[in-house]
Amino acid sequence: MDWDSCCLCQQKTSESLIIPYLKKTKIDQDGYITLSYNVCEFNCIKKLPMKLTFPVDNAEQVTSLLSGNDAKWHHTCYLKFCTYKLSRAMKRKASEALQINPQFNDNNENNNEFIECHENVPELSECMEFHE
Repeated sequence: MDWDSCCLCQQKTSESLIIPYLKKTKIDQDGYITLSYNVCEFNCIKKLPMKLTFPVDNAEQVTSLLSGNDAKWHHTCYLKFCTYKLSRAMKRKASEALQINPQFNDNNENNNEFIECHENVPELSECMEFHE
């Protein structure tokens, strides 16, 4: 993993990198937290917008990894994992579940798996979206 490149695409391009740890306010620095939760949620619903080179199973570990290595990213790469796109992907996933099983109920094992995956994650409205 090259921490001097975009942590998401691992490419060096002409696009400048966003560096959250240099931001002056805590809200700006929380970009690591938002990105970590969003990446893990995309992984949970099996809708990652791009292949990543770091483990994405646990949001706290991802946050620690990103902040501990002063991770940077391209704004265009970050936008692929933004909260809005995550909420749209979650709606599509729920819609797919309804199409597969129109009798969506709590007794369905697949539906329970989807629900359990999201039990310990804050509501999307609680996550902060990073804006440059």
